[in-house]
Amino acid sequence: MNWIVFRRYSDFLWLRSVLVKFFAGHVVPPIPNKKSGGRRFEKDFIEKRMQFLQKFMSAIIENEIYKASEPLIAFLSMTDHNQFEAKMKELTSFQPSPYIEEIKTFSSTVTIASTEEDNEKYFKNIANYFRIQYQLYERLNYNLKDFYNNLYATQKSM
Repeated sequence: MNWIVFRRYSDFLWLRSVLVKFFAGHVVPPIPNKKSGGRRFEKDFIEKRMQFLQKFMSAIIENEIYKASEPLIAFLSMTDHNQFEAKMKELTSFQPSPYIEEIKTFSSTVTIASTEEDNEKYFKNIANYFRIQYQLYERLNYNLKDFYNNLYATQKSM
């Protein structure tokens, strides 16, 4: 996706805590404890923790509720560390409205906010999600066209 982000263990802790706050009542997968002592720098310990964090991220990304969330999008897409830290501060201080109701249907969950500010933030998040999805689609489309042209040129030369 042309995104390379570097995240520390504390960033994963932040992501989980913000998801718990934003989506109260939903089960957010756990992450491993940060062990202190001599073991934390051993290669096998680091590899196991990386695997566990990968499982955590896979579970979050597969969840329909979390994958369009602003904290997850910021976590995965913000490559500049200073911008990411500013977004972390913003999202950490955000208090969701206590008046949001969820209506569960057979096909999805509809969120209704009680104030225009809540609705505006919700729709900005959705618009941002679709903008990112469109960018990914455009990159994929470009790469597929390039692949097709290379394949066609190879076929002609054979």
